[in-house]
This record gives sequence, C-alpha cells and structure tokens, in this order.
Amino acid sequence: MKIWRSSLLLLFGFALTGAEHLVPESELLTHLKRGGYILYLRHGKTEASEVDRNLSRPSRCRDQRNLSSEGRRASVQLGERLREEGIPIGEVLASPICRTMDTARFAFRRVTAETRLLDPEAVRGVRGGSEREFTELFFRQPTPGTNTVYLSHQPTFKKLTGIELSEGEGAVIDPKISRAKGRVVALGRFKYP
Repeated sequence: MKIWRSSLLLLFGFALTGAEHLVPESELLTHLKRGGYILYLRHGKTEASEVDRNLSRPSRCRDQRNLSSEGRRASVQLGERLREEGIPIGEVLASPICRTMDTARFAFRRVTAETRLLDPEAVRGVRGGSEREFTELFFRQPTPGTNTVYLSHQPTFKKLTGIELSEGEGAVIDPKISRAKGRVVALGRFKYP
C-alpha cells in the first residue's frame, strides 16, 4: 500500500524532542522488517464524553474512558498495515486498562496484560511498575526476527523520554541503544491511521 509506505517513512523519519540515532527514513522499513525494535503505542482515540471514574479494577470498562469508533477503526487499520508491510510482531504487552487492551486486540488480535506499563501515580489501587521496572522493559531484546509492541499511556512514556504522544501515536525504540545508554532512546514517532 503506497500511501501507508510513504506515510510510515515520513512519520517515522521525523525527529522527536530528545530523539537520537534516527534511522534514515529510507531504511526504517527494512530495519523493522528484520525485527529487533520496540513499537511503543499510546492507545487509540477515546470517547471525549467519557471520563475515568475508577481504574482500581482495570477490567471494568464501564468505569473508564474507552476507545471511540475512530480509535477502534484506526487500531484495526494499524494491524492490517503492519501485516501488509511484512513487519513481524512478536510479543504484545499492554497496560491492563481497557483502552490499551482493546487497541492491542483490534490491531494485533492478541495481547498480554502487563502491570509494569501502568503509572502507579496515575492509577491508584493497582500495582503499577516502578520507573526502573518500566525502563527495563525497553532494554529487553525482542525475540529474534520480531518486534515487540508495548501499549500504554502518555504520562508513563513522557516521564522517561520527555516525549508527549497523543492518542493514536507511537514511537520506535531501539532496545540495544537504550540499554547501552541506560535510558529509553526513541528513534522516531508516528501517527497510526
């Protein structure tokens, strides 16, 4: 799909605030097709009229801000486009909050809940990960030949990188560079459909 390819190249190629070691946009798809990266996704767009009332029971969706129809559609399109481009996806981990789990299910058709992707300050009553535990997730090398996907929330990622992702945006992380530097290093960001 030509539109996706050029959008992916353009959007992945833009530098983020604090981004380092950018892969040239002409090479990024080739790198992603080989695997070895982490795709960090903020959940898809949510219903503006909904608010989080109680996140202490993450699987209780009626008490949360949930994906909008646009967020569900964009999540499905993201998964389809990654598959069309031949970008191999291995492990898919998400914060147990409904909007991140749903984004993963729509995009990747599978997901494992991971409490370390929760910000313990933002979600009272649920044990989230410490900053150290969260950072260490980004040092893990994906299964050879695949890319790992993490789905979470804006505050969690911004704390570590200074990068603020909007709903429906993601970033590409190189775990080797991140591990060598001792901090999360983003190569670039993208907006999914």
